[in-house]
Amino acid sequence: MARFDDLCADFQKRKPRGPITAEVPWFNVPLELQKGSESVNDVLRKYLKDFNLEYLNEMGTVWFLYHDLWKCCTHEIKDGKIRFYMACFDY
Repeated sequence: MARFDDLCADFQKRKPRGPITAEVPWFNVPLELQKGSESVNDVLRKYLKDFNLEYLNEMGTVWFLYHDLWKCCTHEIKDGKIRFYMACFDY
């Protein structure tokens, strides 16, 4: 529980406050790998767990630590894939 509390405190201190300034292609998941009732956020959380990236959920947005910065993703469904884009901010 302490780690969760530490992540929450760090997030509150260092969460990006401004708008997304850019979206960088990050990874794609074929739609056929998405299990029936999985949401896009479920797919993202599975990827984050697989790569040992720490994350928090906040009001429908999955925030994660990437190179010691808090990041989130946008996505689109196109050409049979969920395409994830890493959101960039002015820190």
